[in-house]
Amino acid sequence: MSEIPDCVVSTESASEAVIIEGVAKSISNAKDLRLVAQIYQQKYGSTYPPEAVVFAVRPKVAFGFIEDEAEFSGSATAGTLPSNDETANC
Repeated sequence: MSEIPDCVVSTESASEAVIIEGVAKSISNAKDLRLVAQIYQQKYGSTYPPEAVVFAVRPKVAFGFIEDEAEFSGSATAGTLPSNDETANC
C-alpha cells in the first residue's frame, strides 16, 4: 500500500453494494488506533490482531446500487468526493 496507495473498498453483499475508490494511508497515531480499536470491539465483540496494520481510506469516488432489477434504475448512484485537507492527514 505504501508504493501504490490507490484502493477500492466495498461492502460484503453485492445485492446492496457500496463501493469506495480512494487512497489508503496507514494509521500510526496512538489516539486514532485506540479509537479504531474501540469501534471494532463494539461492532465485532473482539479485538483485531495486535500485528494488524490499520488503514484509513480517503475517498475519491463512491457509488452504490441495489441489484434487484425492479429497484436498480432508481437506486444506482455515484459521485466524486471533493478533496478534504483534514482527511488527507489521517
